[in-house]
Amino acid sequence: MNLNSLELKVPPIVLVFITALAMYFSPNPIVYFTFDKEVVLYLTRGLFVLSSSIVVAGIYCFKKANTSVDPVNPNKSSVLVDFGIYKFTRNPMYLGFAIMLLAMAIKMQTLIALLWLLVFVLYMTRFQIKPEEQALTKIFGDAYDYYCQRVRRWV
Repeated sequence: MNLNSLELKVPPIVLVFITALAMYFSPNPIVYFTFDKEVVLYLTRGLFVLSSSIVVAGIYCFKKANTSVDPVNPNKSSVLVDFGIYKFTRNPMYLGFAIMLLAMAIKMQTLIALLWLLVFVLYMTRFQIKPEEQALTKIFGDAYDYYCQRVRRWV
């Protein structure tokens, strides 16, 4: 594998927007779920705050370690970040994006939106996370393997 590029050529944030658009423009399904409007409001706001906090915490750790945040070019990584939020998840930014999409799915109250969230998670795992893990193993070797044994991929 060339460390200069991953299988995924589209930046993850663009995939978040594509998934959100797919959720929004999917036809109204027959199967849906409903919650009280106030529950949806507080739940979606809480999830948005949580997701934003997770993403910011991930970026903060990368900046504090003075290493690249570029998800398409893992060869720019100069430090294995394993502190802060990275003690709990190896992919906080992707986790935060998934929680944002979960909030949107709850706001929409459709199962098709939840299915798009599942597609996002599976796609990101296959085309972004796994190739990143291969690249980081080549860069950091045993230290990264040990880190992977201690910390889960998502949560």
